[in-house]
Amino acid sequence: MTSDKMKDVEHFKKNIKEDTRPWGKFRSFPHKQARSIKIITLNPGQAISLQYHHNRSEFWVVLDRGLEVTVGDRIWQPEESEEIL
Repeated sequence: MTSDKMKDVEHFKKNIKEDTRPWGKFRSFPHKQARSIKIITLNPGQAISLQYHHNRSEFWVVLDRGLEVTVGDRIWQPEESEEIL
């Protein structure tokens, strides 16, 4: 890997932020565009509040089973790898 690429990788790693909450944690990854990438980890038996955003949309990919999702009036348990808009 070139030294410029190594510098980019090191800059990326230094800017990853992890925030621990009572329900679990999330990691935020730097991105050059007006988007954010987060990995949210919920502790077993925990929940996060319902989210609503006026000026942004979200795209989620389920990484593990056991999650209950509410979107509008629909409530379900998605499968692994299920995508939620």
